[in-house]
Amino acid sequence: MRKIKKIFFIGAGVMAMIAGMSKSSCASAYSIYVTNKSNSKRLQNLKERYHIESINLQHTDIDDFDVSILAIKPKNVNEVISTLQQSI
Repeated sequence: MRKIKKIFFIGAGVMAMIAGMSKSSCASAYSIYVTNKSNSKRLQNLKERYHIESINLQHTDIDDFDVSILAIKPKNVNEVISTLQQSI
């Protein structure tokens, strides 16, 4: 199985998925990146608990990641897609 180098979670509401992936053989904890617009406390918690990196969506090129996962509320889809429009 090919090892995934970088996974990007857009939205920090998927703690269970991040926890599982950080413990799996397909991705190490250090290859997981996450962004969240409104909950910096959650980002800090994830970073401390799973040793992942938090990054700013507006300064990120999703082409830098092997996998990008949209984990956002439906009401935020238009805003996030608009932010990522240049990268998609």
